[in-house]
Amino acid sequence: MSKNNKRIYLFLVIIFLNLLFISPSFCQNNNDSTFFSAKNIIYHSKEFFLPKFDNVECNEIINTITLTGFSFFFDKKINTISNDKKLRSKYSDNIFKLDNYYGNAGSAIIIIGGTFIASNILNDSKTEKISLMLLESVLFSNIITQTLKITIGRERPEFTDNCFHFVGPNFGNERYQSFPSGHATTAFAISTIFANTTDNNYLKILFYSPAFITSFSRLYNNKHWFSDVILAGLIGYYSAQKVLRINGELQNETNLDISFNTNGISLKLFF
Repeated sequence: MSKNNKRIYLFLVIIFLNLLFISPSFCQNNNDSTFFSAKNIIYHSKEFFLPKFDNVECNEIINTITLTGFSFFFDKKINTISNDKKLRSKYSDNIFKLDNYYGNAGSAIIIIGGTFIASNILNDSKTEKISLMLLESVLFSNIITQTLKITIGRERPEFTDNCFHFVGPNFGNERYQSFPSGHATTAFAISTIFANTTDNNYLKILFYSPAFITSFSRLYNNKHWFSDVILAGLIGYYSAQKVLRINGELQNETNLDISFNTNGISLKLFF
């Protein structure tokens, strides 16, 4: 994570703490409008990070381990293809600049803050709750991702051809913070929350499209290995799903189905 992004995520944490301890006015209007109260956010964070190991969570853990494990076998090949200059064009170069505008800390603040401001302008408690779920989804998922980045210490593909080069705990050098991708985590943490707000499949595709494009952009721009993006996307997606469950808002669920057959592994996304 760049120094600028670290500052922005620190700013997000400060906002989170402000909502916890300094801003009771958010929940003083009525008993139902308690989305930004200290009790609710503390409860949500505890429930998020204390696993239940029920069927849903066990399936999510198995899916994450399985897909990430398989993705390691394709790291080198996909890195070679995604960086093949013969397959590049000005059109693709422009499309895959999306990671400059989506999935980073700055865009997360704009989206979360914009949603919250809109909720106040419109006096809409539903939109206000969406802004809280966005905040929780981005923060909780990135706590996981940033912890893994620092602990595992994988070298980025722009610096090495060895996709299995891990140096272990590393706090200061972004070169060794490849696994998993922060952009992909944030992109799916945001897109999944928005996709849950509608039962229209076309809108769901619209909400998820920038997350997929951002994730591939990280491969295209040689910032991450394939497995970095796979794990990050799953962290963002499942974190958002859990935030939605905790908030009682998982109504228009998008299901990720993983199955095995004689041809290998099958991955399906159901709206």
